[in-house]
Amino acid sequence: MGKNRGDPLPEDIRGIAETGGVVGVMMVYQPHLAGRPDAGVETMIGAMDFLMQHGGENVVAMGSDLDGFTTVPKDLRSPRGYTALREAMLRRYTEAQVEKFLGGNAERVLMEGWGR
Repeated sequence: MGKNRGDPLPEDIRGIAETGGVVGVMMVYQPHLAGRPDAGVETMIGAMDFLMQHGGENVVAMGSDLDGFTTVPKDLRSPRGYTALREAMLRRYTEAQVEKFLGGNAERVLMEGWGR
């Protein structure tokens, strides 16, 4: 993250975090990963690590983008992929953090915006 066109830079992530926003980790096979057949859940975990490093746990969210027009990472080509993603996340992060990443942070931002 932060090295490819469209990726947020560390200063962008800090600014988003300071305003209470989130950055969604996309579940699509990024063009800059071409030639990397191993890119999958672990690549997404790396993006989450980058977000955590520069914005903290409240900035990380998931952006599924599973709209049928994108190529998904090898590990997420079926509903079982979500289980694999969650299990990989739990090996790295706490249960509370994973819940934030999988919906809690995005819900917080939406609820604040809608005024509950």
